[in-house]
Amino acid sequence: MLGTGDMTAVVFENELNHQLNQYVSIGGGLGFGQSNKGVFTHASFSQLHSGIFISPFGNERKNDFRIGAGLTWYWVSDFYISTEASTNGQLVYREYTFDKRSSAGFSITLENTYALSDK
Repeated sequence: MLGTGDMTAVVFENELNHQLNQYVSIGGGLGFGQSNKGVFTHASFSQLHSGIFISPFGNERKNDFRIGAGLTWYWVSDFYISTEASTNGQLVYREYTFDKRSSAGFSITLENTYALSDK
């Protein structure tokens, strides 16, 4: 079921945007994340994404409302307990499963940026 294996992650992400004109900009970014559920479940990931953004009201540098679409590629590696056995309450066997996978994704973004000053 969707959501049964979700983990909260700490993510570090950098993004770079370039304005082509008053109405169109492009961007790309790189992110890294890590999540732990105790000492027995761990996941880490990295992602690379790019996108194009349209500013339907124009970008006058003070307020910029943008609608965007983009592609993302991510890599995930995780490990978790797959088998565990106990006798009389004592742990006698534990087996871990390690998994690496990658996938592509598509994103739609609604974003509003408001500048407090010209700088």
